[in-house]
Amino acid sequence: MLVTFALAVVMTLTSAAVHLWLSSNHSERLLQELTVQNSKTFRTELSKRATQMSTYLAEAMFDPLYMYNLEEAGYLIEPLLQMEEIEHLVIFDKKGNVFHDGDPSLEQLGKPVSFAVDVKQVIPMANRFICLWNQA
Repeated sequence: MLVTFALAVVMTLTSAAVHLWLSSNHSERLLQELTVQNSKTFRTELSKRATQMSTYLAEAMFDPLYMYNLEEAGYLIEPLLQMEEIEHLVIFDKKGNVFHDGDPSLEQLGKPVSFAVDVKQVIPMANRFICLWNQA
């Protein structure tokens, strides 16, 4: 009887250990899958928001850029600058010079943007972006 009891205890402990090991492996795998999925979802949402903000700016900034209305441009970008996702916003012309950066002092007006390398990559693609925007 003692042997049967000892065997039952060993079987129970072994079963519990296997269950815990399987649960642990499953939990780690599930955590990895959820992390990857959350990352994809975050990037998708961030991309959507960036597209929405870009579309808003493209439509709203037409008149201020055409009429060189810096005051109206400042009012239009002010709500965007208050968003947590945006650390810095610069509107520049096709030469890469600052039109508005949200600073009321306009100290950077007409100066080349500080990230000129990125601007030089974007400006040649402007016509492609305009075509895509007009098709949307």
